[in-house]
Amino acid sequence: MGDFHFTISTEGKTYEFALHETETGSNNVQSGSRVYSVIPKNSDDTKAIELLLKQTIKNSSCSVNELAHKLKQIPSVTNVTVHSVSENNDIAIRYLEFSPPSSPLQEVSRSSDLIEQKLRDSIKLLSLGKDTELSEDEACDHLDKAIELLEEILSLQTTEAVKKEVIDTHRSAMIEEVARFCENHYVFPEIGKRCADKIRSTDYSYISDPETFTQTITSDIRSIAEDKHIEVFLPTQNSLAGIASLSKPPYGIEEVSVVDEVAYMRISVFANVDRDEDGHIIQDKGAAKALEEAMNTIRSAKKGIILDLRNNGGGSFDMVQLLCSYFLPPDTKLSTMEWRRGSEKEISSSNTVSYNEISKKSRILEIPLFILCNNKTFSAAEECTNNMKTVERALVIGGLSGGGANFCELFSTGSPFKEENLNPLSPRIKLSLPVAESINPYTKTNWDGIGVIPDIITTDDENPISVVQKLMNEL
Repeated sequence: MGDFHFTISTEGKTYEFALHETETGSNNVQSGSRVYSVIPKNSDDTKAIELLLKQTIKNSSCSVNELAHKLKQIPSVTNVTVHSVSENNDIAIRYLEFSPPSSPLQEVSRSSDLIEQKLRDSIKLLSLGKDTELSEDEACDHLDKAIELLEEILSLQTTEAVKKEVIDTHRSAMIEEVARFCENHYVFPEIGKRCADKIRSTDYSYISDPETFTQTITSDIRSIAEDKHIEVFLPTQNSLAGIASLSKPPYGIEEVSVVDEVAYMRISVFANVDRDEDGHIIQDKGAAKALEEAMNTIRSAKKGIILDLRNNGGGSFDMVQLLCSYFLPPDTKLSTMEWRRGSEKEISSSNTVSYNEISKKSRILEIPLFILCNNKTFSAAEECTNNMKTVERALVIGGLSGGGANFCELFSTGSPFKEENLNPLSPRIKLSLPVAESINPYTKTNWDGIGVIPDIITTDDENPISVVQKLMNEL
């Protein structure tokens, strides 16, 4: 392609660059067998255009025409005109006419379209895996790719400019949708109506900062409901990583060991388990298989088992049922769920699974069990702790838990930048909202707003593991 100069025209600005063939270097870009440096001729805000050109050159051949063709594929490029190249590089000019988007949201929309197709291909492969017997490693690879692509979209969507425009443009609609979700779905209808009235009557027009906006609405709703599960937020890459951890190795089982006949198992999150068409847990797959392997390790302990649920923020209640089933006989009552279904209630119950799913031989019914918790033990982790404490299968040691007992669903407000398509990948406000109340079948209460009270409360200076070891020596 050789050395040449070109200009990029946008609305109100003209950018000039030189493309110079050079040796390999850290700030250069390679196209085929050639290496180029992209040199800005004017320093006024050229970084984004420079990165765009470098990426295009990197993925193009050495032909000027093919480079132009590649540039035409970029959503924000409306035209590329290639003029004849003089031997004098100073007058070799390429006019690349840009039509810049009118807002950050439109920029995200155009860029994410290309990524979205790759994402759909990856998800399609995941779906096909059910029929083509993908191995667990292959399925995880496809899931990693899907998550990576989602992160790429979110990295575009969660810039401050984009999030600010989401709030400024769609503030009223978002507030109304959050209010309707509270009114129609919150587990306690009267409180949900009061939450909705609260945010409808509050002036949020002065808030443009996205985090302040969502945190203020969350605080206002919690001031009425007094429910720590309620949260209004914009999606981030961290939230994606959290979702991915529910379906990927090590499935929240972070540490398993047996030392001097004492077993230790630390679980950071309760991962999703797979079920068959009849609703039975599939034991030889994913989280269920990982848990089975962990239980096979710790059953060799003679003195006792330490189950560390400190800093476990919750997760899947199915995994709680499965874990409790390893330590309790079949059909032991665990919890009752009271679901809000419009103006009615629907009752469901959770018991430990049968011997057909976890055999008597596989269960650990006699070895002493100690559960560690603290103020960051929350939701499903509290359910597990409370279940074991109530039936006196475990001694709970540590600090008062977080106090979140109700079962949540995730709601999303409508799409702000592709309203005609309701693109599910667009930046939207999310609402974590309890839709069912968990009731212990023995106490007829729960720990919401209170926390699970340990049998032995430790101070900040005490190591709960040392307390457990002392107890074991006394047994």
